[in-house]
Amino acid sequence: MKRWNILVVQLIKHSFEIPPLEELALESNGKPFFTSTSHGLQLENQKTLWEIYIRTGLPLPEGPILDAGAGDGILFAIAPHMVFSRQDIGRRTIVGVDIDKNKVWKARQVANTVSENYRQKTGLSLVYQVQDPQDLAEMDTKNLIFYGQKANMPKFAMVWSNSMFHWIKEPRQKYAALEKFYSVMKEGGVLCISMSSGGTARDFRAAYINVFKGLGFYDIHANEQGFRVQDFEDDPIGSRPLDEIVNMIESNGFQVVSSVTLQESIAYNDPREYSKAVETYGQDAFLRSVPHYGKERKAHIWKEIEKEFIRIIGKGKWKEGQPWEYSQFNNYIVAVRKKSKMPPKKISHYDLTSILNEQFIALGYNKILIGDDYEIMVHLEGNEKEIEKESTVVDVQGILREVFTYAAKYRAQNGQIPCIVKYEKLDRMCLELEISVKTNKDLPITGIIKKNFLDLLNEQGVVIEHKRIDSEITSVYKFKIPL
Repeated sequence: MKRWNILVVQLIKHSFEIPPLEELALESNGKPFFTSTSHGLQLENQKTLWEIYIRTGLPLPEGPILDAGAGDGILFAIAPHMVFSRQDIGRRTIVGVDIDKNKVWKARQVANTVSENYRQKTGLSLVYQVQDPQDLAEMDTKNLIFYGQKANMPKFAMVWSNSMFHWIKEPRQKYAALEKFYSVMKEGGVLCISMSSGGTARDFRAAYINVFKGLGFYDIHANEQGFRVQDFEDDPIGSRPLDEIVNMIESNGFQVVSSVTLQESIAYNDPREYSKAVETYGQDAFLRSVPHYGKERKAHIWKEIEKEFIRIIGKGKWKEGQPWEYSQFNNYIVAVRKKSKMPPKKISHYDLTSILNEQFIALGYNKILIGDDYEIMVHLEGNEKEIEKESTVVDVQGILREVFTYAAKYRAQNGQIPCIVKYEKLDRMCLELEISVKTNKDLPITGIIKKNFLDLLNEQGVVIEHKRIDSEITSVYKFKIPL
């Protein structure tokens, strides 16, 4: 089979046409379910993923299609024009699965509306089903639930997952979802995934970080006016590089046939339309660290992020009153389910020399955490030859990211943020990683690393120590990491 693994910098050309979103599905009052402002980018992602699948030439076995992370049902609206228009595909059942009960409710409305319109125009039926809200990691064809009733579904011919996989943050949760995809698919079934890649939404994420820096931090008992630092993420979207995701997919019983990262763009009449689009599909992720805020206060915070976003892009080429073009990097992957698989690797092995070196530290963190009035400066100490051929199942990059983010949040003063990273191979089976940071607040490791990641480190046998060494709050965190 032909395999692509290239980086291109233009939007792929589609070989099919889809009517404007505003015409695809209308509510009873005539209002469209989807608009180019709210779902235009998502539509382009759907079309591109389908085009890449078509170009692989992979046949699709008999059976239904699973839309994993169906959201509010846009695939139901475009399938008659994109999927069912192909004779080799035909009209198949599409089952939508999503964890968000509000989106499930809307997807059911869309499914019913599109099915009825299709029947009136063609005299033919479409079968759309939307499962009750459920976590993908717990999905099973023998346990799909529709309106409270269990249904035994046949194996799926295709699992379709558009713009969802990046929202699954933890590696082990991604593996769990991929294992479920494998278990519910036929042999020879096709897996199609699109997800955000690195570099996406940089300006908007910078605005979000700046606004939250101004809110202040809190624990549940200390300051209800701020936000919960344990739940704050510098990249709520969860963008990941292509090679990492391809490796995950292939270790879970799939053969990747096509994998590509595309730089794409979409024009908005005003950048505030982009903010509205992000709010539609990502507000919960961006505002995860303020669960105590009510609806009105969350809306106010979003407006503040939008204002900061406008300020940031206004420092560049964009001027008020002009249209604005948004660019993103997106991974597109098409894979085939193999007949059998080796036991999946639960966590990838991380090459230590690819993480603990000056170039990675400089490019990986100085650029990510830099702000208007500070930058993080990391000094690295260690013998690179000691770790030259060493790897670990522990996400060392994740540890660095969490501690550096804490240092940037609680920086001692404006200007440079000094961080010292030392590593030493204690014996053949253990690496000691020591990170020193100077801040204005000394936090235990439970206040820095999110609970699910900390639980994973404990499961992997990582021993963690923490101490404060001077009055200016220099904190030292040591991690003994199994090799």
